[in-house]
Amino acid sequence: MIHNVRGGRSPLGKPVAVADVDPSACPATERIAGDAALVAVAKHFLGYPPRWVAKRLFWSPMSNLSDGDRRWSGQTIDYHYDIEPANALYVYFYLTDVDCGGGAHVVVAESHNSKPLRMMFASTRPPERLVLEHYGVDKVVVLKGKAGSGFFLFPQGLAAATLESPDAQMRYS
Repeated sequence: MIHNVRGGRSPLGKPVAVADVDPSACPATERIAGDAALVAVAKHFLGYPPRWVAKRLFWSPMSNLSDGDRRWSGQTIDYHYDIEPANALYVYFYLTDVDCGGGAHVVVAESHNSKPLRMMFASTRPPERLVLEHYGVDKVVVLKGKAGSGFFLFPQGLAAATLESPDAQMRYS
């Protein structure tokens, strides 16, 4: 849990890639989940009012973990898409300012609409080379933002996270 993390480390002193935040401990999650404007946007894209809202909060503290350690810890730094049991729409909000070198979400425009069969019948984490060959680097969008800014994503779209180490260098701008 994030309240146990100090200086990017667990109580045992190990670096933390991603930590959970108890959504019930954050009254803003209830306000956001029932916000009329967000519900209206979700209704527009889904074609019906949302029937269920899952509230999840994750925090990725700054650390010097290797990419391999980030992956092992469950941080999704590579392109991936999610498989949901029904129509779904994700809403994200940044808790701190993010940019290309620190925590911004990276998405591939229009990737929720179509995927080649080799991506659909393989892993939900296709190699970056395959993603860029199929969609082109011009479809890659870095979603930078100030604390409090947010965005909607279809889980079927390809997304990744920028590296969150102090020496991170993003390939896209």
